[in-house]
Amino acid sequence: MDAPKNFLMGIGNKLRADDGVGVFIAENFTDPNWFVCNCTTVPENYTSVVKKYNPEILVMVDAAQMNLSPGAFRRIASEQIQDVGLGTHAMSLSVTMNYLKPVVKKEIVFIGIQPKEVEDRQGLSEEMLVAAQKVMIHLRNASFEQMPVL
Repeated sequence: MDAPKNFLMGIGNKLRADDGVGVFIAENFTDPNWFVCNCTTVPENYTSVVKKYNPEILVMVDAAQMNLSPGAFRRIASEQIQDVGLGTHAMSLSVTMNYLKPVVKKEIVFIGIQPKEVEDRQGLSEEMLVAAQKVMIHLRNASFEQMPVL
């Protein structure tokens, strides 16, 4: 069997409510065209894995403060990531994206999902569970161009 052509990095902290949405997606998404990596709060620690796979498409999913309704999701350009972060990552996601550009054949997509609450507790809000399911449909269909852009 061929290696998956796409790579998903689920990012977040499950101990901070909706900040765990990327991890939730990584734990629940399966598709033969995707290699899925649960990166928790340190996606930079998984860059060597991305390099090994040399994917067509790299998708990073994380909670993002965008001042939208809870559960709203957007494609976000790397230059805008500084403005939407929740500050739970050791290194800026835009730095990680730029570092990985040479090894990704087509594109790097960052999907941000607006959290309802980010507090010390486990479990996603209902809005985030619904958004996670919608994002997984987009992943399965590789229909990123149909996602709204921030």
